[in-house]
Amino acid sequence: MKKVLCISYYWPPAGGPGAQRVVKFMKYLPANGWSPVVLTVTGGEYPYIDPSLWRDTKGVAAVRSYSLEPFRLYKQLTGRKETDTLPVGLLTSSSSKPTERIANWLRSNLFIPDARVGWVPFALHRALSIIKTTDIDLIFTSSPPHSSQLIGYLVHKWTGIPWVADLRDPWTDIRYYQ
Repeated sequence: MKKVLCISYYWPPAGGPGAQRVVKFMKYLPANGWSPVVLTVTGGEYPYIDPSLWRDTKGVAAVRSYSLEPFRLYKQLTGRKETDTLPVGLLTSSSSKPTERIANWLRSNLFIPDARVGWVPFALHRALSIIKTTDIDLIFTSSPPHSSQLIGYLVHKWTGIPWVADLRDPWTDIRYYQ
């Protein structure tokens, strides 16, 4: 059976369409001759939590790596609780609070390609260690966050392993690039 390394920020306990899409891909790959290994984040900041997705991950190996999460600092700056989830579309919401406006500007202009860029160095290290110990035939990345694509691209360039990029949302026309 061929092996695919799936790089996705969203994996249970994350919920929402991104996690559902990747979970379902990985669930059905073995029936089509592919054994998945998922690389995801440890303790990510998710807009949705869906514990019911765990039931569809049986038999799928998942490896987690650390990430520097600027959303924790964002929550502190904007007076949110550590346990609060950040809503989808936060960048397009208008706020009269100066701390919110400054935090939104920082998030939009300093974290390129997105605020998950703090995961890149840790995920790269973990992906390369997986490849050293596992005979990976294909790299599959799913985004957003687009940092996942950056990880997949770099792993592909450094190893020569074929790479498939799944772009769930617009890459260049997304609303907050305005």
